[in-house]
Amino acid sequence: MDGSADAAMIDPQTDIADLFVKLESYERLYAALEQLSVVQRRRLRLYFVHNLTHRQIAELEGVDQSAIGYSIKRAIKQLQKYITD
Repeated sequence: MDGSADAAMIDPQTDIADLFVKLESYERLYAALEQLSVVQRRRLRLYFVHNLTHRQIAELEGVDQSAIGYSIKRAIKQLQKYITD
């Protein structure tokens, strides 16, 4: 067996520790998302998950494009605040 096979093996304790860190991060993000309004969560999902532009979201919702941009920017700031506090 050469050294590359050893490098491919993962230390189970390190792997589990990394998993717990990721889960904690996901839990904090989920809790932060729950603090946003339904509209902000929907707009973030359309923008980041479905890759719609501000213009496309505005057309779907029948609102001004600048309102979408402002809403998304404010939601991101709120998420950052919730996660870092």
